[in-house]
Amino acid sequence: MFKFLKVVLFGALLALGTMPVLGSSEPAAYNDAWWGSAPHDERVEFIAGYIDCAVYDQGDTQLAGAQWNVIEPEITRFYASHSKATNQTVPSLILSLGVKSHSNDHTSEQHSEKHGIFDGDYWRQITQLGRIGFVEGYLDCRRSKSQSPQFAAHSTAWYVSQIGNAYALTKEDDIDDNRASEKIATIIQKLVK
Repeated sequence: MFKFLKVVLFGALLALGTMPVLGSSEPAAYNDAWWGSAPHDERVEFIAGYIDCAVYDQGDTQLAGAQWNVIEPEITRFYASHSKATNQTVPSLILSLGVKSHSNDHTSEQHSEKHGIFDGDYWRQITQLGRIGFVEGYLDCRRSKSQSPQFAAHSTAWYVSQIGNAYALTKEDDIDDNRASEKIATIIQKLVK
């Protein structure tokens, strides 16, 4: 009987240890395994969301102007050329590769307002997988830089749904023009208050 209880207890502890935190469906770490299984749109927009948070919420000026579509293939090449035992996470690679990914085009778009292009029109134009990636990247940055556990309180799918509702996004990806200028990050921040 005692041995049976030990097995049951061990099984319960193992199950609890592998369950996502607070109902979240995100992996414990955004690493090479996650990168290799994530679709392209999710990876690109993860970088965009992470950069949005790092630059505008965390003040990382070295990433201002970083190009997420340039960083994505660099991360892919890095993981392909290193052993599976690498401990480099996607966020650490964004930080190291992002400072090298700036455009040489001096006439590129400049945005004076906080969170730049990351508004409802941007949200409307990216794919569903891209939306998931953007939220994952933004939240991962916020969680890593903040003592704010409430950013882990909901699943990515919940945030994606709530952002769509905030923009009154239709199934055809039409958006309420009166809400389109609100920044994605502003909506996420309102959701955790």
